Amino acid sequence: MPNKSRITLLIIACALMLGLALSQAQETTPTFRGYGVQLYSGDGWSFLYPLNATVETISETELQVVGPEIAIRPADADFTVSGPAYQMSVMIYDNPERVFPEVWAEQQILADWQAAGAGSGPNPYPVTSDGQLDPEKFAAIIVANLPAAKAEFFGGDAAVFNIYFSTGDKIVVFSYRAEPELNNPIALMQLDIYMLMINSFTVTAEE
Repeated sequence: MPNKSRITLLIIACALMLGLALSQAQETTPTFRGYGVQLYSGDGWSFLYPLNATVETISETELQVVGPEIAIRPADADFTVSGPAYQMSVMIYDNPERVFPEVWAEQQILADWQAAGAGSGPNPYPVTSDGQLDPEKFAAIIVANLPAAKAEFFGGDAAVFNIYFSTGDKIVVFSYRAEPELNNPIALMQLDIYMLMINSFTVTAEE
């Protein structure tokens, strides 16, 4: 098991790297839970993300928020692991019937489960063997004073969470991996940044 003191030092070092932009932030720079942030504006919706992250457009209906490149050396190891400090996908879907996010999510998850074989193989979906949503992995929630839904998918060595919002005629889905602390010494910091973005989601369009 990794040495706790070394993990703590790794977390502190990565946090300093992620918060580097704060030292240059002016009073006009918005802050959220201690981070310097900037605004991403979609079509009738927006959210905040860290100053040192970038937004990459994957397609007209998908973007990714990617943190700065970092390198981590696991405790008692002679190698380093490098890559983005964090990464979250944001996907946009049509919602012409303007249904609530939990209704849209339920319909979409069950449709995907059916298309994947409805229990004929490994099941990463929050769906039971009899075709019902698993109440331990799917729920209607309130986020940033907005109705939303949360679903947990199986992602191998991590859980994958989707948070669903409605903007009226669109559904916006934030998707992120939540890795165990034992496997990833900056897992808690990543989760804090994901929550920063999700909790800052705002609908700006008239419904």
